Amino acid sequence: MIKKALIVLLLALIVVLAAAGGSLAAKQISANKNAAQQTTAQPTEQTEERSAANTPDASTEPVETTTEHAAHAALPEAELKALAAEYGTVLVWQYADYDKDGTEEAFAAVGKEDDEWLSAVENIVFVSSDGQCRIYDQSDRLVNGLLENSDLGYSYKEAGRQGIFAVDLSGGGSGYITVLYSVKDGKPYELDLSGEIQGFFATESGVFYTTENEFSAKSGHSYPEVKLIFDAETGQFKKGERLSGVRKERSDSYKISEERAKRLAIQYYTETYGEEDGKLLAECETKTKNGMEYYGVSIKTKTYADYDERGRGVGDSWWVLQAYVFVSCDGKEIFE
Repeated sequence: MIKKALIVLLLALIVVLAAAGGSLAAKQISANKNAAQQTTAQPTEQTEERSAANTPDASTEPVETTTEHAAHAALPEAELKALAAEYGTVLVWQYADYDKDGTEEAFAAVGKEDDEWLSAVENIVFVSSDGQCRIYDQSDRLVNGLLENSDLGYSYKEAGRQGIFAVDLSGGGSGYITVLYSVKDGKPYELDLSGEIQGFFATESGVFYTTENEFSAKSGHSYPEVKLIFDAETGQFKKGERLSGVRKERSDSYKISEERAKRLAIQYYTETYGEEDGKLLAECETKTKNGMEYYGVSIKTKTYADYDERGRGVGDSWWVLQAYVFVSCDGKEIFE
């Protein structure tokens, strides 16, 4: 009996131990399954976080970057001049801050050198500080050329807070036209009076003026001076009264510039002797004659040691004095 009882007890213990082992195995399997699920889910969350972090906000940095890339830096003057040279030989170059905005731009007269004295202007080229070019074609002008071998062919002057680029275009005779260009608010433009005036001058006191070519059978050519009035708001000049009428209201110390005196002397010489002014050199000095002060202007032509079959000079050359012209300081008297 005792032996049977021990056997029953042993069997019961085995059953209890088996049940306990199954429960532990089930818990371990459950734990392993949960761990596997957590391990699988974690990379998904990290991937989503990285994706969110790399999604650009279209309202911030990309716009600023694009704006910065769209902006152009100012180029050196030499590079701007090289861009103008793509349209022809650079005959005149004026680099300045035309609209006083802190950056320099340039105007150039480009074309080709026809001969030793006169070069044909084909275009006026504007080059912005970042290298953008704008072309002003001169082929439709009635006359087409640039006076060389003197400082009469072009000028740069400032009116208020604007720079004005002026070029004289001539057909080689005594008459010529002056074209005017400037920049306002970053934009280049041709002034309304461009091509409509003959000469662009300024006195030492800052009075701008041009000339008109008048002719009468009795007195021949005369070149009255006409005041130019600048409007800073529009950036344009308009013609005012003749300076002969305002001189009485000004001091007796008024005198024309050397530039103007040389121009008058060249006009006098070309009309008297029929020489083309593009082949003349004018040199100016101050002289006293009969107790009065005058401008003394030497008019010279270039002579060569020899000439080819086409009449072009070859070999050594030199300037020969042809006339010495006196111009009164008010520009009213011209004589040799």
